[in-house]
Amino acid sequence: FIYHETQDFENWNRTLQEFEAYMQQQNAADPYMRQLTLVILYSSYLEYCNSTEDYVRGEHYLNLVEKYIQGIDAPLYEINFNSIAASYYRKTEQYEKALAKIDNALGNIRQGQVNDTDYHDFLAQKADMLHKMHRTKEALPLYKAVRKYRDSMQVVTIDKQYAQLKKDYKADTFLLEQAT
Repeated sequence: FIYHETQDFENWNRTLQEFEAYMQQQNAADPYMRQLTLVILYSSYLEYCNSTEDYVRGEHYLNLVEKYIQGIDAPLYEINFNSIAASYYRKTEQYEKALAKIDNALGNIRQGQVNDTDYHDFLAQKADMLHKMHRTKEALPLYKAVRKYRDSMQVVTIDKQYAQLKKDYKADTFLLEQAT
């Protein structure tokens, strides 16, 4: 759903309700797929509640996802849910629980389920949680690792931009020489 990025909360909620109504109409021919779909639905509701700061309702959806995610072998769904749940716990100042969700996500990411950028984003979140919990000595090496990674990504990006500029310069120079 793109509604989070656009802050279109009314349409986001309406879409979730329509999706939920659709799910209720579906038969239970494939219970595993229904379970996966409910994890997606309730995770999306939790993200909506986080965005609208409706933490009472958010807790309800958090508990539903916790119920339905059991027994699912779908690391990407687990990573997504852990990210949303960590956000919920951060916003409700339950830092130990947020840290546990971040650690769960990092555990799945280490299994090669997502790219390095996502891994380092979770590492930065973990460092932030540790810092909020006044565990700065634990947070510092994580911040350093994230900074090193981000610096290396910036160097790669700059190198690519520089290579493209050189290529464009050579092409422009060639065209100018041909014109004269």
